Amino acid sequence: MPNERPRLGPTLHGIDGDEDDPDYVPDGYDESVVWSGLGILPFAIAPHDVPDAVPSAAKRSIEYYVEHHIPFVALRDGQALVIDDEEHHIAG
Repeated sequence: MPNERPRLGPTLHGIDGDEDDPDYVPDGYDESVVWSGLGILPFAIAPHDVPDAVPSAAKRSIEYYVEHHIPFVALRDGQALVIDDEEHHIAG
């Protein structure tokens, strides 16, 4: 198994950084990094978005998504993405 956490969106790009170091490979894992997501959702999710906070992993992810024209949904702590068939909304 590659060394990434599965993402429901189209890509893993934008999540690399302090929290998700793409160069860290635990012993016993393949050293290649797979950047494609599962593609279940047509957008990426940027969790832990905090308005007016100092630069954070979430802010860096959002900047990456905007710069690379990747659709995304930003979630603050305590929020959840609720999906019902083709529709979705943020709860919390």
